[in-house]
Amino acid sequence: MTAPHDPRKPSQGSLGQRAADLVAEMRNQAAATGPSPGRGGPRPDAGKRRQRVLGAAFVVLLVLAAVWLFVLPRLEGDATVPAELFGVWGTTVSSHADRTFEISDSTLTFQTADAAYTEHRIVDVDRREGGGQGTLYIFEYLNQDETYEFSFYYRGGAEPTIRFANQPQLVWRRTGG
Repeated sequence: MTAPHDPRKPSQGSLGQRAADLVAEMRNQAAATGPSPGRGGPRPDAGKRRQRVLGAAFVVLLVLAAVWLFVLPRLEGDATVPAELFGVWGTTVSSHADRTFEISDSTLTFQTADAAYTEHRIVDVDRREGGGQGTLYIFEYLNQDETYEFSFYYRGGAEPTIRFANQPQLVWRRTGG
């Protein structure tokens, strides 16, 4: 014998049908909006997003390369020292006769009156024509992480001379040392 049908309870057939309809509706919505985050595989726009990220990374690398190649050398300056300036320079003027300075391809070395030497890295060399006084050289060098200037007029020839821009009366000549 079968149980009588209660109209207040849905029948098994109609409950199953409602569940199937609900699942179908959820699938249709998912297909229309795409899979929910973290589920179901790659998003349709993942390829485009990857292209944008790679393109942006390439542009950033290109900008960094340009800065490295073109901007940084200008900030650091051109520390190319002309070979004609290389050597130890001294003077016969009595107040400075016990002092010398040496110019190399990358350093300036000063000897003070007490025979102490200080060596400094050259970071920039600027050259300007100084008219009748010779060629003006302005060296920038480091002294304990601070930048200082050393400027002088150089006059070449058989006996080259250097005169400091701030003490033109002192004549410095290349020495044998």
